[in-house]
Amino acid sequence: MSATRRRALIGALLVVLGLAGGGLYVANDAETLLSLAIRKERGAAGLVEKALRVQDHDIVYLDGGDPSGEPILLIHGFSADKDNWTRMNRFLADAGYRVVAPDLPGHGQSSRLPAHRYSIPNQVAFVEAFVSALDLPPVHVIGNSMGGHISGGFAALHPERVRSVALLAAAGVTAPEKAERFVIMEETGTNPLLVEDVEDFDRLLGFLFVEKPPMPGVVKQYFADHAVANRAFNDKIYADLRDPDSLLPLEPLLPRIIMPALILWGDTDRVLHPSGAGVFAAGLPHAQRVTMTACGHSPMIERPEETARHYLAFLAAIER
Repeated sequence: MSATRRRALIGALLVVLGLAGGGLYVANDAETLLSLAIRKERGAAGLVEKALRVQDHDIVYLDGGDPSGEPILLIHGFSADKDNWTRMNRFLADAGYRVVAPDLPGHGQSSRLPAHRYSIPNQVAFVEAFVSALDLPPVHVIGNSMGGHISGGFAALHPERVRSVALLAAAGVTAPEKAERFVIMEETGTNPLLVEDVEDFDRLLGFLFVEKPPMPGVVKQYFADHAVANRAFNDKIYADLRDPDSLLPLEPLLPRIIMPALILWGDTDRVLHPSGAGVFAAGLPHAQRVTMTACGHSPMIERPEETARHYLAFLAAIER
């Protein structure tokens, strides 16, 4: 279980911890608590963990909701994984959609191949191959951060595969204003999305969320230990993403994204500046724009029900 998968399930973990106050025995072991949280949250959306081989990678993904419903493909961000969407997926499943969330190559439980290049173009090619392997009809694709960049590239390069695209605090364009993350990197040479120890993990929580969730020290230590263990490979992925020979800027591709698009951003995002939403809105032919107040970089984790409400309203408008 990856460190960022655990980070994505902090909210679910807190729900499980809260059950202890109601008289339910909950083990004092971090792994047990996290396993309970995962089962609870996945079960609410009927999510089943599955696996298949795509492009030499062993891919683990979640599949749930209504198997006969229109498919929603959910693409996570850098150093994250499929369970970033789990708390939101129950609302999509309840609305009658099929939800499919893969661990991208190099992330989560999917394979990490040192010789593989984890650039945006390669991840877009993976998404196309993954959709083909599952024989999915045209999908509603939604992505956060790096996953938004991948989703936008997929919609532009494979429009026949995409019914709609939703971009949640998406990378891929140059925002008019510089995000705090880039200021930190320029001034210190360090990436604030990667951690060194438990104190650094606590800082990361504050960087990602407006309201930093509390958690027991044993769980925080567990998260931090695994984040540090994955640090070297995440450095490699980040270097691949920044390789000037393997970029895929979205600005010139936006006019090609002709299907309905949703741009959703938290107004307190410190990772990617909310002014990037204006760049997407100006370039996309058929876009709606939503700003969530007092929300950080990962709205589907921080406020899953509200994020789902905005997204489902967008999908409902498409069906009219």
